[in-house]
Amino acid sequence: MGLEKEPRLYERRNAFKFVFIGGPLPSSFTEKAGRRLADAQTAEEACNLLEKSETLHQLMGISKPIRNKQDKENLIQKMLNFVMIENMKAAYNEFFLGFSKLGVLEAIRERPDLMESVLVAKEQNITARTMRTYFKHIFFSEVGSNHHKLEVQRICWLEDFFVEIENETVKSTFKDIFAFTTGLKSPPPLGLNPEPSIAFLHVENLNHRLEKKDRFLPVANTCINQIKIPCNPNIRRCRHFIADLEMAFTGFEGFCDESLVQDEVLL
Repeated sequence: MGLEKEPRLYERRNAFKFVFIGGPLPSSFTEKAGRRLADAQTAEEACNLLEKSETLHQLMGISKPIRNKQDKENLIQKMLNFVMIENMKAAYNEFFLGFSKLGVLEAIRERPDLMESVLVAKEQNITARTMRTYFKHIFFSEVGSNHHKLEVQRICWLEDFFVEIENETVKSTFKDIFAFTTGLKSPPPLGLNPEPSIAFLHVENLNHRLEKKDRFLPVANTCINQIKIPCNPNIRRCRHFIADLEMAFTGFEGFCDESLVQDEVLL
C-alpha cells in the first residue's frame, strides 16, 4: 500500500525527513540510508530497508521479527522515538541541568520572548558601517613614503566602492567582501579571532613583472582574516580600481562552501 494512503505512515516519513536532513544523527545513521527510508513509497519498501540494517536493530534493542503490517508500523514508531527522543535525552538533561542553575531555566520558561534575543543569534545584516567596524585594523606603510601615498588613495577608493555597494550601482555586496576575506557567509555571534584587517599588495611583492594590461587583484588570507588591497601604480582612476575589485569579489562563487574554502586565495 502506498504511503499516500496511510496517513500515519506518511507523517512519520516526513518526520524522518526532518530528522535525517536537519537534525542530529547517531553516528550509525548515514544520510543516504535516511533519505532512502524517508523516500520509501510503500510500507513494504520501508520495512525492507529497516530489516537490512542490523545496526539499527541493535541500537534500538529490537529483537522481535516483523510478521505483519502492525509490526512494521511499530518498528518505524520505535525508530522515530529512538532518533528523536531517546538518542537526545542525555544531552537535553545536561542542558536543562545547566540552565536550571541561578534561575536561568525558569526565566526562559517565563519570558521566552526576552530570552530569545540573549540566547539565539540572528544573522547580521552586513552594511558599510559593519565593514568599517570589522576592518578597523589597516596596515599602512611608513608615513611619507610613496607606498603610503598609494595606500591612502586606495582606502579612499575603497570607501567610494562601499558607497556604490550601498547605492546598488555595482554587483558586489558587503557579504561578498566579508566572505572573500574570512571564508564565512556572515559574521559569527562571538566575533572573529583574529580580527579582520586590511593590508596592501604592491608591485614589488609580485614574483613577476606587471604589464600595463595585467589585472592586479586582491588577495585574501582566511587564516588571519586579512585582505590585501592591490596598489597598482598603472591604475590611476577609481572606476578602474573598482572594476578590479568587482572581478575579484563576484568571481569566487562556492568559496564559502566548506569543501572549497582554502587558506589563501588569489583570484
